[in-house]
Amino acid sequence: MSNLVNLSKEELTSFLNSFDNIFCDVDGVLWPRAGSVISGIKETFSKLDNFNKKVRFVTHNNLLGRNNLHKVLNDIVPGLAIDDVITPISIIITFLRTIKFNKEIFFIGHSASKTDLFEAGFKIALSGPEHTEDSLRGVINNLRDNENIGAVVLDFDPNVNYLKLVKAINYLQREDVLFLSASTGTFATIENRIILGGVMFQQIIEDASGRSATNFGKPSDALKRYLFNKYTIDSGSRNLFVGDTLDIDIKFGKLCGFQTLLVGNFKPENANQIVPDFYINNLALLHKII
Repeated sequence: MSNLVNLSKEELTSFLNSFDNIFCDVDGVLWPRAGSVISGIKETFSKLDNFNKKVRFVTHNNLLGRNNLHKVLNDIVPGLAIDDVITPISIIITFLRTIKFNKEIFFIGHSASKTDLFEAGFKIALSGPEHTEDSLRGVINNLRDNENIGAVVLDFDPNVNYLKLVKAINYLQREDVLFLSASTGTFATIENRIILGGVMFQQIIEDASGRSATNFGKPSDALKRYLFNKYTIDSGSRNLFVGDTLDIDIKFGKLCGFQTLLVGNFKPENANQIVPDFYINNLALLHKII
């Protein structure tokens, strides 16, 4: 475990020579959560390109939609392929195509991910109504089964409501309905405000339905299998995972056998059992020292 800014020139050279591929998180690394690109980030990735490092982005942030997110990231890493922008929804799309899924999806999530699923050719069932009468009869009348639904897909949804959750729970009473999750994290603190993550609602659905979701985000086995298959990875050692969270990013990097770089303030005494191989306060500092 080393702070990159404290390494000697020889040690930095050894670090750069130890990996070929970089898998990088977005929020908290390229920009603060709910913020803009950090000054110096473009220069860092330009410098890494000079060292022939191949960069892919692995993020839970799909609020822009994959196409729009790709445009932003392509400005940071020119020539970036859209296939190298990896989100849980993009992996779910690949999975559904692999199994030749042809039924409707009951989707709980934001509009950008819904658009990604729709543009990939999948049918999205109506999740409404947004409101119902204040009675049990009003709820029950909105819980008619739809046999065309073959999957419940869960993502971050700032407009989640009681009816959506109860509908998902009831659809999952049929064992043939898949339960797939792009959610991660129970909550986050952003600008001194607590934001609930999709996992909070996933847990409600799991508890009530008796079903466990297949997770496609970090730090899941499904994501690991996807990366290893897509990029023909047979050994993790020549890969570096960069992220800003110990329990999600660094944990996932360790699961893959990758080297790991934590971005942000790191206090070794506060780390539980997940310790990065390297850390740096700000990734934008990297271009100044390599």
